[in-house]
Amino acid sequence: MKKYLKITLTLLLLIGLVAVPVLFATQTQPAQASILMQDPPADTPEPGISVRPLLYIVEYSTTDDGKKSVSPWGEFNLSFVIGNNGKNDAATGRTAHARNIVLTFSSTVFDPLDGSVKTIYEIDANNQGNEHVTHRFKVNEMQA
Repeated sequence: MKKYLKITLTLLLLIGLVAVPVLFATQTQPAQASILMQDPPADTPEPGISVRPLLYIVEYSTTDDGKKSVSPWGEFNLSFVIGNNGKNDAATGRTAHARNIVLTFSSTVFDPLDGSVKTIYEIDANNQGNEHVTHRFKVNEMQA
């Protein structure tokens, strides 16, 4: 009797774990559908004109000390340039400047010595004001 009770409880638990995400998914779908059916705002630019920021790494290096590689237990500076390929829309006056950028550094191999987070206020659109960033790291002592 105990064996059948144990199997029944296990099956009910598994069915419950599968049913919970399904129940929550069905509750959120009508709200999402109503958002998708709304008309776009009047100031939406024409299709094909993107006024959103598009950040990318222009270049990076660890060669500020003349070395081309990093050594175990040694410190090094990671220098990189962030650019913004977003385009401004002159017709509507909308800009694609990227503001309040948060860079987060995490790794199991490299430990950031300047903290794990760096913030940048603004990067101008059309690559007009690329941002130069340097961050100090150390190779983790558990790596060889």
